[in-house]
Amino acid sequence: MRCVHCGSPVIGTFVQYSPGNLRLRKCPKCGCVADEYVECEPIIVFVDIVLHKPEAYRHLFFNSNALSSKVVVMAVLLLVVLEACLYDYFSTERAAAISYRSAKMLAKAAVTFSSYITGIWIMHRFFTKKRSSSTSLMDILTAITSSSYFKLFIFAMMIWDFSPHIALVIEVLVLISNGVALQVVLNTSANISMVLVAASAAPTFFWKLFLYYSLWANPQPQL
Repeated sequence: MRCVHCGSPVIGTFVQYSPGNLRLRKCPKCGCVADEYVECEPIIVFVDIVLHKPEAYRHLFFNSNALSSKVVVMAVLLLVVLEACLYDYFSTERAAAISYRSAKMLAKAAVTFSSYITGIWIMHRFFTKKRSSSTSLMDILTAITSSSYFKLFIFAMMIWDFSPHIALVIEVLVLISNGVALQVVLNTSANISMVLVAASAAPTFFWKLFLYYSLWANPQPQL
């Protein structure tokens, strides 16, 4: 467990004297309450995560049991499917068979997501001073999947007709959230985490930028 304010390891976040009667521990390093989110409802934690508060991310990653390996795997699959839906939304291959088009979009989404995660992992290991860090690939995967909640808005794009501007706004919001989550998991500065995210996402982001705006400028006829 860790203090949500300074990130220092703590032996525990609270002492329970009886059911419903607990006392929050203080961090021996910074002197603040180690984790005040222990007494908060999950919706409060989620709101603070949306507000990009590192304290909420530290509680989620280090002091709670909400993110098991199965949850992370399911989140990865959901993100790949959402990304494939977004590709299909802007695809011009309307005449292709549904099964072929779906498989092609899923493959594109899987490759894009894999290259993004791999890029962050490689740059973290070889271009920072944290080569001896105990941060694993699963930790990075957990940070990225748990902070990509803005991608859920793609469901709305499947129902209502949005312009490519909305898709790009979603992409930017996801990248910013990824940067905050990586800052917490990698225990690094905000500048370094955002550089890792920007460098890893740049190739696919600019490709999407070209794709979305070319289709927006030349809309396909409705069938």
